This record gives sequence, structure tokens and C-alpha cells, in this order.
Amino acid sequence: MKQLLYVSLFSIFLTAFTVHKFNSRDLTQMVATLPKLDSIELQRQLESDIHKLSGIQFIETSLMSKTLVMNYDAKKTSAKKVDQVLQKWGCESGKSSFRAIAKK
Repeated sequence: MKQLLYVSLFSIFLTAFTVHKFNSRDLTQMVATLPKLDSIELQRQLESDIHKLSGIQFIETSLMSKTLVMNYDAKKTSAKKVDQVLQKWGCESGKSSFRAIAKK
């Protein structure tokens, strides 16, 4: 009976550790220039489609600076998927930069 208790406790701790490991607390911030971002309608469509991707925490675009700022969980989505959405709307990214940030 004592062994069953130890096995059960070990299983619970192992499960808790595994679940915590897959719950990413780290985010990646992407900042990209979008030279072809020239209308409010395109801006809304891009933000809407990108926001539908898994793992997107924050997205904002600017018509004035023609930039995209986005925070995402790299375990759930990738910059390649974002590029696919940009290409869908004919708005390929120019220069891009990435940095790791911690989720609060």
C-alpha cells in the first residue's frame, strides 16, 4: 500500500512538471516593416487574420510608420505562418527583428 502511495505521488509530480513545462511563459516579439501597408482596410484584415493564429498575444500595426509589432508564443506559431498571412494580402514584410520577452 505504501508503494502505491509513492507511485501515485511520483505520477502527480511528474504530470505537474510536464504540464508546467509545456505552458510557455516566454514570448517572442516581432517588429517588421510593411512597405505596402497603405490602407485601413488592409490593416484591419491583417490584424484580424494574424490574431486568428494560435499563440498570438498582442498585435498592432501602424499606417504612419508602416510597421507591425506582435508578441507570440513561438511554441504555438511561427514567423513563417505570419509571413504566409502577409503574403495572402500582398503585404510582404521588409526588415524584421525578433527578441525574447517574458510574459507577465
